[in-house]
Amino acid sequence: MNKLCLILPFFLILFSLFTPLVFSFKNELNYEIIENFNNVPGFYVWNDQIFVVNGSKLYKSSDGENWTFLYDFRGKGQIIAYELFVSSKGYIFVPVDNGTTVPLYRSIDGGSSFQKVFSCEGYNINFSCSWFWRGFTEDEQGNLLFGVYYGPHGAYIPACTPEAFSKPYIWKSSDDGANWVLSFNGTEVNPYLEHVHMVQYDIYTKQIYAVVDWNMSVSKTSIYISQDANNWKLLDTLVRFTTISFDENYMVLGVETPDFYLRVINKYDLTMRKVYMPSDMFESQYTFWVYDLLYVPNLKAHIFGSIIKTDGTKPFMCAYYRGKIIKLFDMPPSYGQNAGIRTVSNRLLNGYIYFVYVNGSTRQLCRFKVTSNDLERLYNYWYPIDPQENLRQQILEWIPVIVMVA
Repeated sequence: MNKLCLILPFFLILFSLFTPLVFSFKNELNYEIIENFNNVPGFYVWNDQIFVVNGSKLYKSSDGENWTFLYDFRGKGQIIAYELFVSSKGYIFVPVDNGTTVPLYRSIDGGSSFQKVFSCEGYNINFSCSWFWRGFTEDEQGNLLFGVYYGPHGAYIPACTPEAFSKPYIWKSSDDGANWVLSFNGTEVNPYLEHVHMVQYDIYTKQIYAVVDWNMSVSKTSIYISQDANNWKLLDTLVRFTTISFDENYMVLGVETPDFYLRVINKYDLTMRKVYMPSDMFESQYTFWVYDLLYVPNLKAHIFGSIIKTDGTKPFMCAYYRGKIIKLFDMPPSYGQNAGIRTVSNRLLNGYIYFVYVNGSTRQLCRFKVTSNDLERLYNYWYPIDPQENLRQQILEWIPVIVMVA
């Protein structure tokens, strides 16, 4: 009996070593398409609900399956936002293109009615709000901030022409969005600054971060920070990037370059490193653009999707996990300018991460689930452990069992 007890652990070690070779393990996750939501310019997860603009109509759901109609924006203009925003009090903010300007509308009754609370009139500019890359945020004091992306109105003007230059402004409200004042004027700081990619509050450092892009001919992006939503200072200037997500110690930057990497910066000593994707994760014709990043604390992972720059290539969902990039799944081939995964939800809802998949004129709402076990499995798939090291770890794990049996 004692001999059997001594031999059994070694058989278990061999089984654990060769099982992955005998059985085929799925190397990507599943995703779901939310039916009838195929014209989604923006959505936002707040508390236990998701708010979605589909076409001109606003809906909400607590499970992503049963939907309640809230409001129709027809008559106010065309929805141009990539993201709507819901404040901590449940007030809903949506920018609406009325054909001349892009005023901001607010609902204080859960979406039953909306009133205009801000317009660019009087500032000598027309603009599209910077909701492309999380351009709206709220700090712990209740200050609301949003940034300006492109102007003049329409923004369909070749970049680097004088007519295309916008005002890299950030506005602030301290009364739940009823009134707005200018918080950051990029043109006074740096004449090369052109538009705001992102404004986000970091719950760990208690600071507001603004990602401000330079003129396209310069191809640089600057990070500005503020602790009070009034005074801003330059943190760093890097090669062009679009967005940031924050964990306890690092900020992860999504790039807008032909290279396949993320930038990871230590928030406290500002040391930086580049994390590249293995070449077997993507097709060679990709240009790797990242427009949204979501940090999931309980998974210790930053989730992000890719934008394709060549028609007919496949965008993919990825995670920055354990210091490396792993691919979660591929999407079908995309077509059109900046097609691919445009928006990733600001938080989880019932374990689901929502996102928008753009293909031509279609903006499809989708979702997926990912667990710690999924991340470990996919990490080991993309970065397999050396067999000798794996054997050593298995032996170390079973030594205490062998000693106890003996």
